[in-house]
Amino acid sequence: MDRAELIALALYREGLCPKCGRPQRVCTSHEEQGPEFTASYKVCRATYARIEQWNALTDGGKTTKPYAGSYLWTTTTKDRR
Repeated sequence: MDRAELIALALYREGLCPKCGRPQRVCTSHEEQGPEFTASYKVCRATYARIEQWNALTDGGKTTKPYAGSYLWTTTTKDRR
């Protein structure tokens, strides 16, 4: 890439919303004038599994384990056969 392309890319990225990734002029437009948005979500099952494990270790999040902040959490994928 040449310098002009890098500058253009930086300016483009600067104009994107840090929350949704759309251009800020679109996602912050007035409700009456801009597009209509609908929301949906998906569950990250790997994160869900970590949260379940954490809750099991801490009695549903009620008690804190000593040094809990030092735990390094990982998830693995198991084949369904």
